[in-house]
Amino acid sequence: MPRKSPKTLPFCDRTPSNRLNPARAIARARITTLLWGEDALCFRYGFYMSLPPILQVLVPDNEVENAAAVVLRMPGSIKLTELPDDFGEDHWRDPMRSSAHTKSALVKLPVLVPDLLVPQLVAIHPFSDFHFSINDSTARPYSTPNLHFPTPIAFTNCMIDTYLDPTSGVFHHRVRRSWVIWLHDLVEGLAGGYHHLPNGQLHP
Repeated sequence: MPRKSPKTLPFCDRTPSNRLNPARAIARARITTLLWGEDALCFRYGFYMSLPPILQVLVPDNEVENAAAVVLRMPGSIKLTELPDDFGEDHWRDPMRSSAHTKSALVKLPVLVPDLLVPQLVAIHPFSDFHFSINDSTARPYSTPNLHFPTPIAFTNCMIDTYLDPTSGVFHHRVRRSWVIWLHDLVEGLAGGYHHLPNGQLHP
């Protein structure tokens, strides 16, 4: 069962102000931005998990390139046309396809020393890649205007839909493995009592 992160762990206090800077920059550009994957699970729901070198966010389908342009304003950032070899995906079908997210934008950030406080890549996915429709019942505001996190039910439903019906039509073992981990943490974490806010109320 996933464990809730003790507040004494350094990334609980420091990481959101550093790691999420690219997401905040996109949101400040008035682009609706949704935290996704491990970052949503860690920073909003307090699940103790190893943060990957990729920060993943979802934006409206017609804003993917605009969001990438915002991140590219960061000095030293470059846009990638495919994942680097060390971030490559294990293919189940169609080995000519380099990614399960063919409509996404990838921006590599300059990182002098590998550190979970600073992501090495920002993956900007369109909402449709995960069958996600953002509204008051599927997302809640985070710390910056236009920055949101998915509700547990919406996150779970979208991951199940995407697992069973990937929008790209391509199955990648490594990607699907991550989805299974997210679902596992969500289901067991919520069942184990991590669905309570600090004031005792239930998470939405």
